Amino acid sequence: MDEYYVQFTDDTQTVIGLYFCCPQDPNVYPNLGTVFGNDPRYIAYYDSLPAFARDGMPVPIYPTMTVDLGEKK
Repeated sequence: MDEYYVQFTDDTQTVIGLYFCCPQDPNVYPNLGTVFGNDPRYIAYYDSLPAFARDGMPVPIYPTMTVDLGEKK
């Protein structure tokens, strides 16, 4: 699974503020980190952007949901 380069909004690393296509200089951009495509923080960031801003960004890996229909095997 690929890692994505991001900048968090602060040092708690709970909210992503920017996505980068490659590593950045930490002396210029504080609070840098990496996340995977299935990270809930990346999914929330990606989903918060308008469609035009998502162009060129990797699409998140959304979790799958299993539904128990109560069927016996």
